[in-house]
Amino acid sequence: MKKTTTIAKTAMAISLLAAALHTAPTFAATFDAKNYPGATCQASRGSDESALTHTQQGTFNNSSATLNVTCPIVRDNIVNKNGTYIPSNGGSGFGVQVYVDNQGAANALSCKLYSNDKWGTAVNAAGAASPVGLNALTLNLGLSVTVTGHYVLVCSLPPKSSVRSYQLYEYLNTDADS
Repeated sequence: MKKTTTIAKTAMAISLLAAALHTAPTFAATFDAKNYPGATCQASRGSDESALTHTQQGTFNNSSATLNVTCPIVRDNIVNKNGTYIPSNGGSGFGVQVYVDNQGAANALSCKLYSNDKWGTAVNAAGAASPVGLNALTLNLGLSVTVTGHYVLVCSLPPKSSVRSYQLYEYLNTDADS
């Protein structure tokens, strides 16, 4: 009898848990996010690569001059023409987030996100500059490339400054323009 009561209580607990999970709100993701280490950024000019250091913390400019770095971005939703993901409520913090450490003057570090067609021609761009210190830059593209295009992130790093990491938020294939 005691064993039957224990089984009945366990079955009841499982039923209640299943009911609670079934009625709990669910959130459908409307975007896809990808995180990249800053160490993937490379000198835009090959001759400048020796002035950069790539570590687990990012890509650092060790020279006395400002250098440009290009950071790769994988765009796997190539049918979306809406650009990077921007919340419909007008919120911020999406698109491409670039986490930087500006050791130069205010606004000396800047990043620009390009949306290029398959031939490499820019069809749209968004940029931002960083105050001194650790900062997050938000770059949003409201219009994207045609199918088969790509994104390119380019940052201008003053001496001793770095790109620590960056994130891409893009629409899923369920958006209106896909």
